[in-house]
Amino acid sequence: MDESSPLEHANVVYSDQDIADTYAEELSSILSNELNLKGFSVNFPLELKTILNNDIKSINDYKSNNLENITLFISSQSSSTRNTLKGFMYLNNKLIGSFSAYRTIWNNNRLILLSEYLAKKINEAAN
Repeated sequence: MDESSPLEHANVVYSDQDIADTYAEELSSILSNELNLKGFSVNFPLELKTILNNDIKSINDYKSNNLENITLFISSQSSSTRNTLKGFMYLNNKLIGSFSAYRTIWNNNRLILLSEYLAKKINEAAN
């Protein structure tokens, strides 16, 4: 990637819908590391509720204020039978990709594999 590429910079925002479920937070941390290994400059993952304020009321407001960076929004939702991770990737206020994955239990190896796959796809999109 050249230095002018907007995809060299990324923001990762996550939201775990259940306070006992931290899969989105865990995936965000692992994915940030994977993207760093591929040459992206990634801001420390942010929890959605920590960035909500008078100017930013939703992920849409956040991505609108960060047009020069790719914004990845990862959320998790738990049910009695499975845990779902969903992600949306935005650039210049446009959706450029998404994913949805579910497991009964997300272990560290599964989160690492998903992160490696996502980082590879983001890197391919940048080149």
